[in-house]
Amino acid sequence: LRNLVAAGAPFRKAITMPELQSDTTVYRAFSNKAIAYLERAIELEPEDEDAGIELGLAYIESRAPGMSMQGITKLVEIVNRNPKNTEALFYLGRFSMDTGQYEKAVARYRQILEAQPDNVQAKYYLAVSLSATGQSAEAKKYMTEVAEQEQDPELSAAATADLRKLK
Repeated sequence: LRNLVAAGAPFRKAITMPELQSDTTVYRAFSNKAIAYLERAIELEPEDEDAGIELGLAYIESRAPGMSMQGITKLVEIVNRNPKNTEALFYLGRFSMDTGQYEKAVARYRQILEAQPDNVQAKYYLAVSLSATGQSAEAKKYMTEVAEQEQDPELSAAATADLRKLK
């Protein structure tokens, strides 16, 4: 199982590289390899959350018709089994934001913060999502927390810039 996930994950991550995205033949080959390895891992252990997350992401990133929804479904299955799986919640939140479903994103990031109150990425994306839903006072609160934290200077800088836009 671990070997299959370890083999599939790099293929999945490689397809996010701009060099591969511009060559559809190579992109498809890498995407198909990732999916094949990760589907095999899930066959061996259907409940494995790491393999499930990687497979869900591989489906979503494959650009194949219908596969994105299959990937979202895989991530939702993981969260339904384990509501504290912050990695699956994070990706679901990001995909909700990508599709303009900010209310869903808010719910996902709040779930993450229940399990990990100091997760600065979740706070940042919660603030962005809150702002998009018109909840600017709460958005400013979280954005300020992210701007003032020191563990992630890049996120702090982004939050500082975003705060200027919120005022």
